[in-house]
Amino acid sequence: MLARAASDEAAGHNRTGLASLDAGDYASAYASFTKAIEADELYAEAYANRALSLLRMEDSSSALTDVNQAIDLYAKSELCEDINNGDYALAEYLQSVMEELHDINAMDDSLAVDFSFSNSGNNSGVSSDSSDSTGATATDESSVTVTDSGDDASVTLSNSTTSTADATDLTASSVSTSGDDRRARIQDLNVQIAEEITLISSCSFVAALNQEGLSRAYYIRALTLTEEGDYEGAIEDFDWLIAHSPDNAMLYVGRGEAYLKSGAHNLALSDFNRAMALEPTRPEVLIGMGDYWLFMKNYDLALEYYDLALEYAPASSEVYNAIGLYYMDLGDYSAAIAAFTSSIQYNPYSPKTYDYRGDAWTAEASRASSAGQADRAADATTYAAEDYAKADELQAGYASASSSSSSTSWWQFPES
Repeated sequence: MLARAASDEAAGHNRTGLASLDAGDYASAYASFTKAIEADELYAEAYANRALSLLRMEDSSSALTDVNQAIDLYAKSELCEDINNGDYALAEYLQSVMEELHDINAMDDSLAVDFSFSNSGNNSGVSSDSSDSTGATATDESSVTVTDSGDDASVTLSNSTTSTADATDLTASSVSTSGDDRRARIQDLNVQIAEEITLISSCSFVAALNQEGLSRAYYIRALTLTEEGDYEGAIEDFDWLIAHSPDNAMLYVGRGEAYLKSGAHNLALSDFNRAMALEPTRPEVLIGMGDYWLFMKNYDLALEYYDLALEYAPASSEVYNAIGLYYMDLGDYSAAIAAFTSSIQYNPYSPKTYDYRGDAWTAEASRASSAGQADRAADATTYAAEDYAKADELQAGYASASSSSSSTSWWQFPES
């Protein structure tokens, strides 16, 4: 089996979780993805999706655990595990083959064994050209040709990457003294080499099938690392993603956010400008530019980009959250409350937004108290408590563990 398929039960729970995720109901999504994992503990996509739901619920630590598990499962399959663990080096394997063949040749001069490393043809054996994307030890333009003049058995490895089976099986100690047995041993070596070629080719195919899922998992991890404050790790993941998809605007937005928070302002602006050049009307790109100018305290430019994002996505809760955080930074708490209320209208399942609005009500209560507006302060305090309670209802312990200082993040895998 080249590509591993999830069980029907697990796939069903995963689909339910994705529907909840699209609706903004992250707690229900998390529950569905957990059921998918319980039904199939090797279901890489379910781990990635659960990480995504955790990220949206601001539990970046747990999200990181899940997304790392997803990446490990995407990168390694049962088929490729022996290759990926690095135990089987091509040089060691070929050396063991040649040592045994030399011993066989020494016992019987009637056996013609060609050890040339050239692109020679093979008679009735196996030939393969395969490239390695699995991380196994590799060599280029190498070949080994084994021929038996008696049985016309041969194998040619040309421009291939391979890994060994247990090298101890290929030592001279297993060589028989009978001429027929020695010929049979050469044929056995041919079979072993052919099996290794098949394994490498299959592994490369699996890696290609998993590339989309692996890229998505890397993107989720990059966002998660940004939330965790590991900006170097996030940038490293974004670098990998951009190398594979250099025209994807959302990758530049994500890396720009990581650069911005790490203090590399010029690199951040460069990435945001690159994203704008690729997709100048995409709301997430416009939010990213707004975040940059808000961070730089250029409030006029920041609001221009947020308002433009709202024109293209008038029902986006994330745009309203960005605007709410903008007004929080300005100290206009009433305007922030209005923006967060609009966000809740479009996504009533987000504990983050209730927590944001709770912070805005708390700040407004403090402002009103300082201004001698006792009734307003009391009302604002009550509303703040209600919003914090709602956040905790949607996700247990959310309000006490979260902070409104984090910027907008995007959970969707960025499609070009």
